[in-house]
Amino acid sequence: LPRSIDEKVESVSGVLLYNVDQLQERASKALEERKSVIPEVSRIVDESLVEFSNWSQEMEVSPTIKKLKQALEDIRQQEMARYVGKLSDKEAKILEKATKGMIQKVIKLPVLQLKAACKRGEAETLVGVLNDLFNLEEEKSQSPN
Repeated sequence: LPRSIDEKVESVSGVLLYNVDQLQERASKALEERKSVIPEVSRIVDESLVEFSNWSQEMEVSPTIKKLKQALEDIRQQEMARYVGKLSDKEAKILEKATKGMIQKVIKLPVLQLKAACKRGEAETLVGVLNDLFNLEEEKSQSPN
């Protein structure tokens, strides 16, 4: 408006020539395509926010889970020390494997319950119960019983 480039330029390989109306049409089409995917993008963002929120809540109880695992491992190690000297290497390895498996099974439900409590906003109560039940807040300098 007015055309300042000769239309013959389009015959040159690799050259595309658009007028202002064509540019507006292409820009409008691109904008409509972007607008059409807004609901899908919003859904993805919402899902990601929920996942992040769940992860963030679980991270708040992560120290408690770690302390619980360590408390159970300490108990396991103490009991292993009582018996391992009386066993052959093969028996000790079997006992080691069995006790580790037991610890994993014992801790599974409390961890799942703690994560579920996070989603319900009730983790603080369960963390308190676990801390009291397993004495997780005791100082490491105290000798175990």
